[in-house]
Amino acid sequence: MPALPFFTGKDIFRLTHFVTRAGLPGLFVSVGAVHQFRIFHEAKAKPGGEQVGHDPGGGNAPEEPGGNAKHRLDLATPALPGQRIAIVSHRIGAPLSGTIQFQAHLVQPRDGESLEYSLDGTDWQAMKEIGQPFYRTLYQATIDTKGLADGIREIKVRSTSPEEIRSRSFVVANDRSDQRYSTDAVLSFTVANPTDWTTARAPTGKAEVLINGTVVGELEQGKQKAYAFPVASKLLRRVNLLSFRFAQLDDGITLTSPSLTHQDLTYRDPRDEAIRQIKAAHWGDAAVDWGGYIAGNAQPPDETPFDRRQNIFCFILNEDR
Repeated sequence: MPALPFFTGKDIFRLTHFVTRAGLPGLFVSVGAVHQFRIFHEAKAKPGGEQVGHDPGGGNAPEEPGGNAKHRLDLATPALPGQRIAIVSHRIGAPLSGTIQFQAHLVQPRDGESLEYSLDGTDWQAMKEIGQPFYRTLYQATIDTKGLADGIREIKVRSTSPEEIRSRSFVVANDRSDQRYSTDAVLSFTVANPTDWTTARAPTGKAEVLINGTVVGELEQGKQKAYAFPVASKLLRRVNLLSFRFAQLDDGITLTSPSLTHQDLTYRDPRDEAIRQIKAAHWGDAAVDWGGYIAGNAQPPDETPFDRRQNIFCFILNEDR
């Protein structure tokens, strides 16, 4: 799908469209596929005035205060015409561990109709009705992810009138894999990299970097810097989780796309990989590094279409490494 002519690198829109990536079946849709998207004209009122054209797609990105009217491409609409089932509890690609409360809604259910879920596409279990928000019924299931193998896994939802099935892929991270590694890795990213879309920020207090819950380094206070932290092989798992620990509750950082390099292969979070691919498809290879991420609780920086809040990043290593 070619870039639409009125979109430029500085237009505001949300990049939650996901693209096909080899080895990740079911997690993404192909470049050019139109998956849960709409284009709408968003008129922004002056500060203090009425906010017009708010995002009806679920509020993953906070509204910006005032500004000019602009076009937005929103690819995360929870329900489209003809679609009655939507998974609402977890984002695509989110890491799951332990027991989770998995939720989905059914729009205007028919008499006797309810929702079921499946972890394998064969064995279907009933979901429990827990509420009736506007024109829909909300269902929930308690799922123990410890019985699932680590890595990308899919959860499917259908109605008891099985004319529609929805699925969503997640990263199971319970450290139940026997896979271990003998070669060290390197974790790389830049903190407080200048950006056109939000406020670059370095930590103001102590900030530690953790892989799988173990500290591998510390960030310098108030400084833009490119980091390359060695990660010992004994810390590596099949699914590796990057997180940050701030001494101050209101502290945080902006960072570029983090990567984990292991045996000459570079790994990124599956969500990050998808966003990078769709940016490249629309604006070319140089666009993959536009924006970045916001970790922690500091405000500003504010989330934008090119700067997403995310506190945990997943790196899924090849099993034969």
